[in-house]
Amino acid sequence: MDKESQEELVKFVFVKSPDYRIVAVNGVWGGLTPQGQLKLDLFIDSVITPEFITHGIREDGRLGEEIQREPPGKIITRELQVGVLLPISVAETMVKWIVARVQEAKDASGGS
Repeated sequence: MDKESQEELVKFVFVKSPDYRIVAVNGVWGGLTPQGQLKLDLFIDSVITPEFITHGIREDGRLGEEIQREPPGKIITRELQVGVLLPISVAETMVKWIVARVQEAKDASGGS
């Protein structure tokens, strides 16, 4: 390789920040900022663990039906994991990258 072609190369070295972590995500919420950037809040939904549940006891001493739950009903929390602020040009590049990875996954699994 000659000197001229070497000058046209750039090497990216991937280094993880001490704060690097993998974030579980099952949804996204967001929109455009007043500055025209895309703001994404990545979240995970889960059913909350009740504070307590009360069950009756059957005549045979076994656990009976649920009588009370606090808080009542099924409550889902939406925990925001991380917020991401993207210029539109970066968002477009990411969309293309994600679509290509999805297609690769479909091709590998024989799906369409």
